Amino acid sequence: MHYDKNRRHGDPLFQEIILKGTPCPIDGCGKPIWANNMCAMHDRRNKRHGDPLFINPKCNRDGKYKERHRAYVKQWKKDNWDSYKAYLYTRKARVKQATPPWADLDAIRDFYYNCPTGFHVDHIIPINGKLVSGLHTINNLQYLPADINLRKSNKFSP
Repeated sequence: MHYDKNRRHGDPLFQEIILKGTPCPIDGCGKPIWANNMCAMHDRRNKRHGDPLFINPKCNRDGKYKERHRAYVKQWKKDNWDSYKAYLYTRKARVKQATPPWADLDAIRDFYYNCPTGFHVDHIIPINGKLVSGLHTINNLQYLPADINLRKSNKFSP
């Protein structure tokens, strides 16, 4: 230990003093110092990339995840048009099969047309559920915020 301290710092009794709770010197961080006079995150970035401010463009921290995902989906649909067309066809067939002859199609169309911005039209009881399958009728439709609807997916809890 003393040999290494002497080799690194020129003093075998060298001790680096870090005050507990000292904030990271990187602007806007404020996390406590971990090692090498930086917080754990900036120290890790510095060791991996040589820059404590490096942000990996493939990670979500750059704030462009949605744009990348949209571009990926658009390209996937273009590259796999047959698979995507088959998915659309089976979805349309499921909805058609779940629509009873007595359903009011004009009311359903108006319900979809009047959907507020940022909301999705959701089937309360999913058309293709695991436990139970619902019908495509006006009584089985609701407006849900997009994020909640995407989390709900194909689930139904009575």
